[in-house]
Amino acid sequence: MFPTATRIEATFLGWFDGNGKQYTNNQGVSLINWDVADNVTLYAHYKINEYQVSLSENNDIGGEIQGAGLKEYGSQVTISAHPKAGYSFVGWYNGSQLVSASATYSFEMSN
Repeated sequence: MFPTATRIEATFLGWFDGNGKQYTNNQGVSLINWDVADNVTLYAHYKINEYQVSLSENNDIGGEIQGAGLKEYGSQVTISAHPKAGYSFVGWYNGSQLVSASATYSFEMSN
């Protein structure tokens, strides 16, 4: 059994050699029979985690909002509001906390 490697921004896929041959699964369990006397360098492989950005509007007739969807950890995310004529954009909120009063807002995706 090999150790598993953890990172907050990614999911561990297993241990691989430099040629892309997979030696373990994501739980560190060996997938192949091999002699530990072999001189092999293994590398931990990861897949960057994705998180859902959800946007909602108070008044669905007042315009459009864009930028929702699955976003990779650490990526730059831009959300934008496009009010219809006669409506004003008030702000982006996370719960009751105002995050930005600008109609276009960018942030780095976290977990």
